[in-house]
Amino acid sequence: TVRLRLENGGSPCAGRVGIHYFSLWGTVDDDEWDLLDASVVCRELDCGSAVSAPRQAYFGEGSGPIMTWNVECNGTERALRDCQSVRWDHYIAPYTNNAGVICSDHILPRLVPGSAECFGRLEIQFGDTWKTVCGLDWDLKNANVVCAQLHCGVAVSVSNSAHSGGGNVLMATEIIQCTGNETHLGKCPRSSANHQDCSAHNNVTLICSGRPVDTQANSTETVSLRLKNGDSPCAGRVEIHYEGQWGTVDDGYWDMQDAAVVCRKLDCGIALSAPRGAHFGEGSGPIVTGMFWCKGTERALRDCPSHEWGHYTDPHSNDAGVVCSGRYTGDSSLGLYQGIYEEIADIPPVKKTSGKHGPGCIENIPVIVKEEPKELCFRLCWYGLDYKS
Repeated sequence: TVRLRLENGGSPCAGRVGIHYFSLWGTVDDDEWDLLDASVVCRELDCGSAVSAPRQAYFGEGSGPIMTWNVECNGTERALRDCQSVRWDHYIAPYTNNAGVICSDHILPRLVPGSAECFGRLEIQFGDTWKTVCGLDWDLKNANVVCAQLHCGVAVSVSNSAHSGGGNVLMATEIIQCTGNETHLGKCPRSSANHQDCSAHNNVTLICSGRPVDTQANSTETVSLRLKNGDSPCAGRVEIHYEGQWGTVDDGYWDMQDAAVVCRKLDCGIALSAPRGAHFGEGSGPIVTGMFWCKGTERALRDCPSHEWGHYTDPHSNDAGVVCSGRYTGDSSLGLYQGIYEEIADIPPVKKTSGKHGPGCIENIPVIVKEEPKELCFRLCWYGLDYKS
């Protein structure tokens, strides 16, 4: 099933183009991207007509695979999938050229001088133009929707007066009539307006109740991670405790970037290998997820694009594994890291250094790793382990 959405644009009708294809969300490269392509996206999302087709990750860089590029629509297609393009697949490419879209139904509010404070003069972006609104048509129902869209709670008060600063701002020629239950202004009914004189009422000021307290930091962690059936806690089959059960990870697309996130999460140094095909034996329980697309910089697997998490009954013959460099012991006489080292030889004295690596580094440590038939040479530092050669 193919799904389409616009991301990071402030409303469902503007943002980076996101495509859900073969179980993963990904992006579109902006090669040949133009207004005809954007018009098909707006039509498919029921967002009116295309206003612009921003390129070069205008709405920020995405994640996951690049699904396609060289999209060439004639503008009449019902869906982006109907347009000519490079064959859809999961490609690896930079996100600096992610394609974007702004549709005519994009309606984004802001409070001036700053929405972060949850009060101020109301301005609304219609398509790609910011405008004020006539206060004669504005009430608490509309204000509630604005506050909700800005994650500022509920409306406390709404007032209007003559605009007295901030440069020339066009006034909207549409009346917005919300019920107060909509999640964003784009869902509210609109109609054309012809006010004879609204100059004394074109500065609408809103006061919202404020942003809710973030309680996520105090919530109980529901996802746990471990490595099983290896020679140490830092090597083995990847297992995830999710919704009350331990399960495994399918090795589709499993690679060193995914393994790096596991090693970081478990405080096990860096990833040395990402074995596939149930290298550490077949697990039991459900398959929790698979098809990870980590960049390698995420703090946890849950932060990486992947197949939807759940409890699946797939074979365990493709269970994913990880071999990490090891865990810091705090004792340089033990080679600084415990774990999967078979042999560490010719360690020179600790060299005192300064900077982000802390008080000491050891240069050019030869390490024989049991899971790899080759010698790896490392630069080992007090607070971390990185490649030297």
